[in-house]
Amino acid sequence: MSRVLSWRNAVVTSYGASGVAFASWVSRIPAIRDDLALTPGSVGILLL
Repeated sequence: MSRVLSWRNAVVTSYGASGVAFASWVSRIPAIRDDLALTPGSVGILLL
């Protein structure tokens, strides 16, 4: 049972870290867009 709990904790931690990293990156998109003088359309194409 301890092994199952260990795997569960690893999965929860990895999902949590992924969410924090994604939120941190997405919150900086407007600043990056402004620094590179990109239009919203070009940012959309880059993200696509």
